[in-house]
Amino acid sequence: MAKNSPQPERREPPEMWVRIRYTKTGPARFSSHRDFSRAFERVLRRAQIPVAYSSGFSPRVRISFANVASTGAASYAEYVELGLAEPMNLDILKASINVAMPVGMEVVTAEATKRGAIQTELQHSIWEAQPFIGTGIDEAVAGLLAVDSYEVTRDGAKGAKQLDVRPAVTAIEVQQGVLRVTLKHAQPLVRPADVVLALVGLGASLTVEPLYTRMEQF
Repeated sequence: MAKNSPQPERREPPEMWVRIRYTKTGPARFSSHRDFSRAFERVLRRAQIPVAYSSGFSPRVRISFANVASTGAASYAEYVELGLAEPMNLDILKASINVAMPVGMEVVTAEATKRGAIQTELQHSIWEAQPFIGTGIDEAVAGLLAVDSYEVTRDGAKGAKQLDVRPAVTAIEVQQGVLRVTLKHAQPLVRPADVVLALVGLGASLTVEPLYTRMEQF
């Protein structure tokens, strides 16, 4: 008689979902999303946060990151949704995580939420690029706003990709050497560097390569 196959452990669904907003600045801007997600799970263990796990033979933390900033970009508005196995005071959760967070990363807010809400409620990002100085910048911005479509070529690990940046741009301006652009989240996700590439294609010539910072998501 054949032995019964072992069954994976079934775990209860999370008792509470929390939306965490955190920053990524300084040297932390150069960490990849994979590096940070692994580090964040270690932070949760050190902080003794009662995280919920999925069922199955390889249980995973119930965690979901939203619209992560690319490696090299700073951010004041990164978000993660976390499932807890038991309710927890959110002020204590925030303080406990911050004690263990890497330098340059800090939890700003922790709020109770519904599962999956982070994916539907955060539809735009506001980015700044600076220093943004050079020639032909105002004309290039006007040129981008005047068209309905503008494609750029993004080089990546899987080769070059063509993408239309214009539909994602909902607002753009340059003041005192700072480019500020609001981008709609879509697929493929348009990055601020793609917008700068479009402006260069439209005649802007930059003195130096700017640094990118996400200021807000909404």
